[in-house]
Amino acid sequence: MPERVTADDLRDRIIDPAGADHTELTGLISTHGTPVLTDDPLDPTRQRVLFTWWPDRSPALSDGKELAGVYVWVNRLTDKKHADAGLMERVPGTDVWFAEISVPRDTMAGYRIYPFAADGPGVTDGKVEYSRAVVSHALVDTRNQLVRNRSPFGSVARCAAAPGLDDWIGPHEAVITDTVGEVPVDGGPPIRYRLSVPDTTGPTPINLLITFDAEKWCDRYQLAHVLDDLHRRGSLTERYAVLGIYSPAGSGDRLRFLGGDRTMLDALAGTLLTDVRNHLPAPPPRTVVTGQSLGGLAALAFGAWHPEAADRILAYSPSVWFRPGLHARPADVSGRQEWIHEQLRDAGRSGATLPRLTMAVGDFEEELAPNVAEAAGTADNCGFPITFRTYSGGHDDCWWAAMLLDDLAADTRRDTLPDDTDTGC
Repeated sequence: MPERVTADDLRDRIIDPAGADHTELTGLISTHGTPVLTDDPLDPTRQRVLFTWWPDRSPALSDGKELAGVYVWVNRLTDKKHADAGLMERVPGTDVWFAEISVPRDTMAGYRIYPFAADGPGVTDGKVEYSRAVVSHALVDTRNQLVRNRSPFGSVARCAAAPGLDDWIGPHEAVITDTVGEVPVDGGPPIRYRLSVPDTTGPTPINLLITFDAEKWCDRYQLAHVLDDLHRRGSLTERYAVLGIYSPAGSGDRLRFLGGDRTMLDALAGTLLTDVRNHLPAPPPRTVVTGQSLGGLAALAFGAWHPEAADRILAYSPSVWFRPGLHARPADVSGRQEWIHEQLRDAGRSGATLPRLTMAVGDFEEELAPNVAEAAGTADNCGFPITFRTYSGGHDDCWWAAMLLDDLAADTRRDTLPDDTDTGC
């Protein structure tokens, strides 16, 4: 039976080895699981996260090239200008590579590991320059406990005070009826959708949750099954049907589809929602629209343009850098763009009952974070009932998933605004 050691002892054997033995060290790490978390002795509010990797094959790289180095990509913590923090060192006398960062105790971040050749994608003079190509070549850490548990989010570093992800791990027991289809959009591609309705008895009303990027949230993460399992266990008091809107595969097409496409959102609020209600046992007492990144922008635009069609909007890390005419994500997203502010102001002036907004952005998202906070401030000034928060993470599915379940369970919806609300718009 492999020896078990404490996380601190294991860290010492990796960071400050004395005649380390490869077989012994890899056995200890495999038994413990990765990454190795220890309290930061210099700051009680932080933890040290130690990432490790070693090859499972010889040669280490599938193309047979010589291994030049290893890089651990940690969402918004070792990418972009922080890429050097992800370059791993080799434990002397072994084939084990490691890198360590110190983060707040409630940090959660997806990560992958990129063993690279000297001429690998994104590699210049032995250093990694972050790019999407680097991330696409990086590997899931198979020794990560969430991966071992078959989490759909891949390898994730979760510190002591971070939210859990166990609810997303199958198998799921819910019985769901799926309907797939599409509706036409004037002058654009049709809306492809998947409607997932939980098994019900009688005409019991159930809520409707609309989410963008259905290929991820409905197909891969099984959102409808997760929600109904939570309801059956009593963790979620209300029941939801899930309407997933599929996004185009190409990044440019996705930008055009989710970035301020009024005809698409008009078709969603009109033809599609009319069709969807025919598949529900009764009119939904509450409709929630959620989205992340560009989907978060689409959710905000939906709430501004069709406030009567939604009771609540959940927008996580919305792409508030969007402006009309873009064909790709700009390299610099630090400047404020007025487009989403204008949509929120127009909604505030309309006199309509506005949906409740919940907005969030990661503390590690750098240039995006203040711009999302400013958009939340505009929404607040224009009369939207709003909750805004930040979290110890980046632009990351695992955080968005945890917040979605938390926000649905919290049920902080406010049905109406007072008639004398001063919108300030």
